[in-house]
Amino acid sequence: MHFRIIKPSGFLGNFIKQYSFMETDALESEIIERVVPLDNVQLMFHYKRPFKVRQSDNDYLQQPRSLITGLNNSYSDVSTQGEAGVVFVEFFPAGAGHFFDFPLHNIENLSINLNDVIKSEIREVEDLLQSKYSPEEKVQVIERFLLKRFAPIPSHEYKLLNAGIRIIKENKGQINATSLSG
Repeated sequence: MHFRIIKPSGFLGNFIKQYSFMETDALESEIIERVVPLDNVQLMFHYKRPFKVRQSDNDYLQQPRSLITGLNNSYSDVSTQGEAGVVFVEFFPAGAGHFFDFPLHNIENLSINLNDVIKSEIREVEDLLQSKYSPEEKVQVIERFLLKRFAPIPSHEYKLLNAGIRIIKENKGQINATSLSG
């Protein structure tokens, strides 16, 4: 298994913490990883074989090529077997809201196929990521995609968002979106 982290360039560094790449080789046996809850929304782009996620009945479901994952309050187990490659886009806690035109609390504890929310753009991004060789080239594809989607959050909403992040941190993440909005 190989890992690599790339920092975002320029303007996007205000919203994105990092791009994390993980790859496994074709000859590697099954690897099971536990994914723990984070304090941010993430995008995942599989440019090789997607992961499989263990369901509550211990069956596995293959992830889509591209997905957005909301804030989670529980872990999940993912499995790779053979050649896999994925890049995670890790937003700062208030960062993702600048790139998506739906309320992010709607995806709390969910992972959503990006084709279900951004049909027109995502197929091209997926194809480009598969055709690019280096992680740097893949980051360029993702950054072009994100820059096209950028929309500033009004300042009064941004203040509310940052207040919510502070409350979440004070509660050590032990608060759900419904309680936070009250």
